[in-house]
Amino acid sequence: MFTFQHHTDNAKVLTGVVLPNNTGTSQLTGVVSIHVFAITLISADKPSSVQRPSLYIQNVRSTTKFRILDDKQIQLFEITLNNFAPSTAGVEAWITRDTSMMLASDSLDTVIPGSVRRLRGGDQVRILVGVANKDGVEPGTPISDVQILIDGRPVGKEWDAIAGIPDFYTGDDSLMTHESAEWFDNAKFGLFVHWGIYSVPAWTVSGTQYAEWYWYWQHNPANESSAVWTHHKEVYGEDFLYDDFFPDFTASEFNATDFVQFVVNIGAKYFVITTKHHDGFALFDTWNSSNRNSLLYGPKRNLIGEIVNATKATQPQLHTGLYFSLPEWFNPAFAKNAYNSSEYEPYTGYVEVEDFLQDIMRPQMEALFYQYKTDILWCDIGGPTVFPDIAPRWFNWAKENGRHVIANARCGANYSDFDVKLRKWESSEGSDPYSYGYNHDTPDENYRNASYILHSLVDIVSKNGNYLIDIGPTANGTIVSPSRSSLLKVGEWLRFAGEAIYDTQYWYVTAEEGDLRFTTKPDAFYIISLSYPTNGVLRSMSPLPLKDGDIATFLGPNQSQRELAWSWSENRVFELLVDEEELAMVQDVWAFKIKYT
Repeated sequence: MFTFQHHTDNAKVLTGVVLPNNTGTSQLTGVVSIHVFAITLISADKPSSVQRPSLYIQNVRSTTKFRILDDKQIQLFEITLNNFAPSTAGVEAWITRDTSMMLASDSLDTVIPGSVRRLRGGDQVRILVGVANKDGVEPGTPISDVQILIDGRPVGKEWDAIAGIPDFYTGDDSLMTHESAEWFDNAKFGLFVHWGIYSVPAWTVSGTQYAEWYWYWQHNPANESSAVWTHHKEVYGEDFLYDDFFPDFTASEFNATDFVQFVVNIGAKYFVITTKHHDGFALFDTWNSSNRNSLLYGPKRNLIGEIVNATKATQPQLHTGLYFSLPEWFNPAFAKNAYNSSEYEPYTGYVEVEDFLQDIMRPQMEALFYQYKTDILWCDIGGPTVFPDIAPRWFNWAKENGRHVIANARCGANYSDFDVKLRKWESSEGSDPYSYGYNHDTPDENYRNASYILHSLVDIVSKNGNYLIDIGPTANGTIVSPSRSSLLKVGEWLRFAGEAIYDTQYWYVTAEEGDLRFTTKPDAFYIISLSYPTNGVLRSMSPLPLKDGDIATFLGPNQSQRELAWSWSENRVFELLVDEEELAMVQDVWAFKIKYT
């Protein structure tokens, strides 16, 4: 169950809310519907004057996010601030100068004040304030006297909060307070990598199935109606088993340092790589839990160890995400031979255990936590899990070491730090539109091009999401040309226009207007156009938070910083005069910065 907030124009009279009376479809569930349990309207009372801002604190939330300042953990509070002056009010009713936000409490000291420089009528902003507990106040202490100070003056009521971040413990009431890290909120763009034994056959009918599910499709169904079953029989023969692909997973062309540099070159701030997919073959040392790994078979290398070490040594600013499949399709050795149902396929490297969860899943997850020090546990499939039992120790250990680690929504728990659709969310898809793992049946021209990837990134970020774009290297570790070239073009754009993406917030009033997308920072507003501005003018009918004197520039490769003229028309249409020569230097997406003055 989630909450969703939507903007309404406070210069108009709300007479009703009409909900859609239709459903969509989903590949998994067949039907998609939204069940609304409650709607709350926050009344924007008519201000007594429209000659000054009408500020209203909508919410104050003590989070489990933190920063490290002078080796001390600083808890972050999130303040939601509205300006209830009408959206049509003049700039005298806006915030147009640096305005400080602090917390006052008998239990807390403000260490990192928040600030807002621009808030027009009918708009909202989310502000982070860093606090530390006063001497004698234990982390996790409930308090009820939090007062917000705007430029030193108290505004609104006193709020309940939790002073300090307590240690996490087993149970939903504790784990559900864990949340997305600030670094993840700000990163926006990550690289997903699907690489394993399935990269050897690397086949299904393009556009129909995931190629990394090769072994599954070979068995489901195990007859002529399965394209993979038929393909395998014709190409490799009935006696050639899935595990016979092990020697051809060589990683012979893979260099961890080059891989990490590629992540940086495409502009990604984090990566997520498969440590173990559903076939149970691990790319890391699984110790006594299994011998089915890349140290003993295939390349005979600890591929995850190499990547983690290369990241730490050469690109320590990157955040590491490790993908982990909760189930293993055919463990322990119960997969009947796809061509002879009386026989069972071997499960190479299987170690006899008493309990899959405690003897395989738990030690492998904990290796990813403590040996490889992952920042993200990116689980897949879900189902029976040990995660809720072992997560508290991991969260606390990371927190004690100044790190905020996170887990996605597929780890089998009743909570997550981020989701695939809602709250702080992340969208993932392949650069091959039909598969995450490499599929040699997909022609190069069918891969997603730079224009598609950039448009997706900008659109997702404008709506508070992160974009995780996937590549499927070949069995020898090569990143195929169409994936490589498109992503490097994305990196080129981010090098000169990335400030409109990284560390931004979504704009509360609207995320989009036609081909325009909007993002914000405390000191600037960004307009990103997905289409070429025609006739030298970019236009917007949205109530942009811009006033006379604000400085507009084009974020282009020559970084000229030349000021662009702009104005409001008589019909309140924003018109920005653009430089055609500078625009011509860029393809696919055009970003503009308007710096508040």
